[in-house]
Amino acid sequence: GLGRRLEGLDRVTLLELAVHHSHVCDHAAVLVELTVEDQRARLGVAVRDWRIEMKRFYRKVFGLKVDFSSVAIADDPGGLDVELFVPKGMTENRAWAKIKERFPARSDYGDDHDSMVPTNERVATESYGKRFRPRVEADEENKNLSANALAERGGENITLLERFLLELWYHWKTGQHLDIQCITLCAGSRDHHGHVPGTYWYDGKFQVWDYNPGSCNDTLRARSAV
Repeated sequence: GLGRRLEGLDRVTLLELAVHHSHVCDHAAVLVELTVEDQRARLGVAVRDWRIEMKRFYRKVFGLKVDFSSVAIADDPGGLDVELFVPKGMTENRAWAKIKERFPARSDYGDDHDSMVPTNERVATESYGKRFRPRVEADEENKNLSANALAERGGENITLLERFLLELWYHWKTGQHLDIQCITLCAGSRDHHGHVPGTYWYDGKFQVWDYNPGSCNDTLRARSAV
């Protein structure tokens, strides 16, 4: 039967089947030990080589020729298996302009995020790579933690530029959007008033809002990075 035919397939292929083909979803999900909740929470994509994936993404979306073969990235500590590579010279404004080309968007900062959000944990003076959890919604582990609390706890969090690029990649890959129910608090960035950008898909558009660094609730969540 179908289950027997699926047994010889590798995990990545099974993930692709579980996500994209409903008639084999249940069988494939059982074989890779995914629950229904896992399938909803995860990004719904399977990538074999993230450096190749990112190379294709930047060529198709930005018309850039990039090479991340020599760019180091941290080992996965467990569960942070999305690898986002950022090319040298990439800016918030460039990513934002591409967002507005591809789908509706609005921002509290207008169109000049480079000037309005000048402070970031990382900038692309050189190409670099960061890992994130493979989820549509921002990290549940960070709910009810403000940017101030996250700074006290330590560790790295997603920047506004990285969140822009993650949105662009996910839309290019799936035609869908991130943060439908929650808000990504871009705790790796600060605007010119010391506030923190937050992003989500709402009212048919990609939205950027600014939040007080002390703000926290169960839907306002940072995405941890390594």
